Amino acid sequence: MLFPFFFLLALESDEDRLFLEQLYQEYHRLMYVQALQITRNSAEAQDAVSDAILALLKKIDLLRTLPCNKLQAYVVITVKHMAINRYHRARRE
Repeated sequence: MLFPFFFLLALESDEDRLFLEQLYQEYHRLMYVQALQITRNSAEAQDAVSDAILALLKKIDLLRTLPCNKLQAYVVITVKHMAINRYHRARRE
């Protein structure tokens, strides 16, 4: 899947853009599967992944310092929380 263009607009540094794009390419499938398990809806899962990317964007300095295994765990936990929030929001409506 291609990296969503609009996320790149929020970043000022080329290094940050490259880092976030690589992060997305590496973990997109994992993030989507995790979100899909919770939401059980493809569109909601994709939205949860987008929400997670936006949340990760705010923590890019922290993400750069994490080793690979902790980075993956951070990404998975973030997308799970976003998916849970979307799931609860959908149930309330």
